[in-house]
This record gives sequence, C-alpha cells and structure tokens, in this order.
Amino acid sequence: MLTLERIDTDRQVRPLDCPPELRRRAAALPPTQRALLEMFWDGQRIRSMARLLNLPAGTVSRRIRVLLGRLSDPVVRLLVDRPNELPAQYQQIAVSRWLHGRSVRWLAGEHGLSRHEVQAVLCFVRGWAKAAGRRG
Repeated sequence: MLTLERIDTDRQVRPLDCPPELRRRAAALPPTQRALLEMFWDGQRIRSMARLLNLPAGTVSRRIRVLLGRLSDPVVRLLVDRPNELPAQYQQIAVSRWLHGRSVRWLAGEHGLSRHEVQAVLCFVRGWAKAAGRRG
C-alpha cells in the first residue's frame, strides 16, 4: 500500500511508482478526487498541490491518505477489479459508499430507498465480499 511521507519542499520529487490496479480503481473516482491522486502519483509536492487548490497542506495530505485507503479497501477491490454477479443497483450503492464516500442518507435519496434499505444493501454487499474473498 502506498503511504504518505513528509515531503521536503526544497528538493525535486520523483513520480511515485503506483501499482496499476490502484490506477484502474482510481478511474472510478469522481474527477476531482482522481486529479488529486494523479498529481500525487506524478510527484507533485503536497505544498504545491495545497497552493494550487487553495487548501492547507495537511488537508491535501489527509485527503490523499483517505483516497488511498478507499482504493485499497478489500470490498472496493472486489467491486471494481473484476466482474461480479451483484445487481447493478447494489454495485452502484456500494461503490458510491465505499469508494466515493457518500453518506447513507445521500444514497437513500439518490436511489429512492429508505436509509434502512440502503443499510441492508450495504450489509448484503459486505457479506458477498467476505464470501467472494474466501473463494479467491
């Protein structure tokens, strides 16, 4: 897994070696989140990114860590990396929740479901992922 280290702003930063599977998963992110990771993987310094985005460097660093964590989540790996038998709506809800970070309330409104129904879908997908992970 990629990790963030404190970057010295006075030295040149080399592009990071990013595993191809992370780049494939990043393609499923919203454009602004994907762009943030692309800048990071291209070796842009955190402080430079912060100035460009008009955000504190700590915020940029935290967002990158959160995105890398989401991309490494085992459920996200199963949902994005390989075809699966889940109903399309279940897959959309799960990707929106665990990769995009959408709230259960937002998902309920977006899909015309109650919050309880969305939670049931997410519970089902977690169980499916656990079983699929065991099958390999």
